[in-house]
This record gives sequence, C-alpha cells and structure tokens, in this order.
Amino acid sequence: MGPYRKPATLSRRSQSNYSLAALSVAPEESDHYSLQRIFNESKWALYKADSVPSAVSLLDTPGIGVVLCEADLRRSTWKDMLAKLMQMPD
Repeated sequence: MGPYRKPATLSRRSQSNYSLAALSVAPEESDHYSLQRIFNESKWALYKADSVPSAVSLLDTPGIGVVLCEADLRRSTWKDMLAKLMQMPD
C-alpha cells in the first residue's frame, strides 16, 4: 500500500479519478493514516480534518458523502460535528 495521500492537495484532474469521497475528523494523524490505508484500496478519496471548524471548511468539497468522526476531538465531540452537519442545506 502506498503512503498517505491528501486528496485536497491533488489537482482537479487527479481528484476526478475518485468517484466518492469521505472526510475523516480526528485529532491524531495516525487515525487518518490508518483510514487512508483502507481507502487506498478503493475508488474513494479521503480528506482529513483535525477539528470541527477545519472539517466544516472542507464540507463544500464535491463528492464528500461520508463523514467519519472521532468521538472526542480536542475542543469538541462528534455531537458538535453532527450539529454542524444538521445545519447544512440538503
């Protein structure tokens, strides 16, 4: 398996190679790395955020259909992330 890739830094052309995307919200880089190893075997892109505010800023990224959130973030919890998601338009 390849090294961790951060799709948010890929060119638009490279991003189009992914059919769907997920967002990982976790404070530890090792959590993102573990998920990326799984996603490397799929056609899914994995974006990462270490906080609720940084995750919210990525939610406009086309294709993100799944958000995976660590239970306890540094200054918030998964419930805060869920509340932000519930405020978003359909």
